[in-house]
Amino acid sequence: MTSRYAAPILRDGRNFFTPCRAAPRLPRGAGRWPDMLLHMAAHIRKTGRTDGMKRVYICSRFHADENHTKEENIHRAFFACAVALEKGYAPFAPHLIYPNCLDDDDPQERSVGLAAGNAWLSACDELWQWGATVSEGMAAEIRLAQELNIPVRIYNSIGIPKEKWNGVKLADEVGHTGNGD
Repeated sequence: MTSRYAAPILRDGRNFFTPCRAAPRLPRGAGRWPDMLLHMAAHIRKTGRTDGMKRVYICSRFHADENHTKEENIHRAFFACAVALEKGYAPFAPHLIYPNCLDDDDPQERSVGLAAGNAWLSACDELWQWGATVSEGMAAEIRLAQELNIPVRIYNSIGIPKEKWNGVKLADEVGHTGNGD
């Protein structure tokens, strides 16, 4: 197994390891994992919360299916991380990190990435299933969380918790007034 890892370059052209004054705000559903880590570091600096932050494992689709591209799935995972950060959680999404340094098409390297993700899962306080469609890999992560008695929370792809799915009115529905009712 050879590493193809190089120091990541941020969107503004700086090397990831170059010091900066303030972390850039991570736009919802956009960016790359170094930006997400910088955003999380800024949140910790701003709030002073480190030990009290719950660790949440983001469980979402990575590979494309008949309805979504791989890129759309990656953006959804970043959005899930942004939502978790805004709620004061410390998110971890292994499928945003490991495919950058392991070949997901090589079965041996994929198994290393899955094992590393499972090691992180065992240290998390919650697992967030992001999206209603569950892939084979997601199902394995959810089973492991249940075996470890880690709570599983289910969100749809726009961040609404499952317990609120029936009570949410969308903008195009009759009765939606735009003021949160």
